[in-house]
Amino acid sequence: FCFVVVVVEGYVHRSTYSSHSQWVPSVMWSRTNEHLFVSGSYDSLVKLWDTRSLKAPLYDLQGHDDRVLCVDWSQQDLILSGGADNSLKMFSFQ
Repeated sequence: FCFVVVVVEGYVHRSTYSSHSQWVPSVMWSRTNEHLFVSGSYDSLVKLWDTRSLKAPLYDLQGHDDRVLCVDWSQQDLILSGGADNSLKMFSFQ
């Protein structure tokens, strides 16, 4: 699962997003949409989440053969992830 704290208009909101089956070492928010973030996990998946939907991630982004160690969403239309499989994956987001 993924635990996220969100501050909106001075209030702290705490939410738990459960879908990953292993440790989540990396989370990054979208720079253009306050409701979207990505998470990378030791279960070899990158997941795209919307804070308005607690039930399931919007997308499971697959491609790694081992643990996902980091995610990056610095570019509006590109989600990057690096894994223990010595690979960098790029996912297009529009």
